[in-house]
Amino acid sequence: MLSWHNLNKNKMRENRHDNYRDRDRDSHSPANELVKKEQDYRHKWQDKFLKSHTFTFRLGQIFGLVYNLAVLCITYKLIQNGEKSLALKLFFGNLALIAFAILVTAVERKVLSKKPARKGRDNNKRFNNKGRNNNRSERPNNRDR
Repeated sequence: MLSWHNLNKNKMRENRHDNYRDRDRDSHSPANELVKKEQDYRHKWQDKFLKSHTFTFRLGQIFGLVYNLAVLCITYKLIQNGEKSLALKLFFGNLALIAFAILVTAVERKVLSKKPARKGRDNNKRFNNKGRNNNRSERPNNRDR
C-alpha cells in the first residue's frame, strides 16, 4: 500500500532527475562556454609558464656546469705554470660560491614549500599538555606508594 510519504518521495526523486536532465540540456549555455574558454586559456598559460621555468632551470644548470669546468681548467693551467697559491685561491673561492648557491637554493626550497597557515586555527601544541605536569621529578613514583 502506498502512503502519501512514499508518493511524495517518488515525486521528489523524479524532480531531481528532471533537474539533472535540464542541466545537461543547458550545458551549452553562454556562461558554460565562457567558463570552458577561461579554463582552456588558464591551462595554456600554466603550460607556457611551466615550459619557460623548466627551460630557464636547465639553462642555469648548463651555464653552471660550463662555468665550473672553465674554473677547473684555469686552475689546472695555473698549477702547471707554477701559480699554486693563485690556483688554490681561485679553486676555494669557486667552492665557497658553489656552497653559498646550494645553501640559498636549499633555504629557498624550504621556505617556498611551506604550506600557508590556515586562518582561524591556532597552534595548539603548547596547550595540549596544559593541565598535565610533565616534570618526572615531581611525579609520584610507583615505588613510593
